Amino acid sequence: MNKVYSHFQSIAQKPAGGKKSGGSTSVTHRKLKPGGGVRSGGTSGGKKDNPFATFIVGCFLIGFALPMVWMNERKQVKIFKLIARARKLAVQNAPNGEVRGDDNFKLVHTSATTTT
Repeated sequence: MNKVYSHFQSIAQKPAGGKKSGGSTSVTHRKLKPGGGVRSGGTSGGKKDNPFATFIVGCFLIGFALPMVWMNERKQVKIFKLIARARKLAVQNAPNGEVRGDDNFKLVHTSATTTT
């Protein structure tokens, strides 16, 4: 029996506080394979990552992402300019009881109490 396994077996069978009790302690053990333990990370199939290929893929993704960010910022600037222009052209506090022909095809802001 290996030393580490027997050490953990003796620790697991001691009751809490170091006192002996009249009851029995049942412990289940599972032996690990040599060099075993829990494997984390890695790739499926045991293949190693190629750092050069990972670098190339990363450069491609950065090269793809930068134009996307630029296009998104350009779209945001266009929307901001459109909203600013709409604020200048909007008819503020238009009377709500009448319809005026000169307000056709314009942004009109009015306020009133709704009734049913």
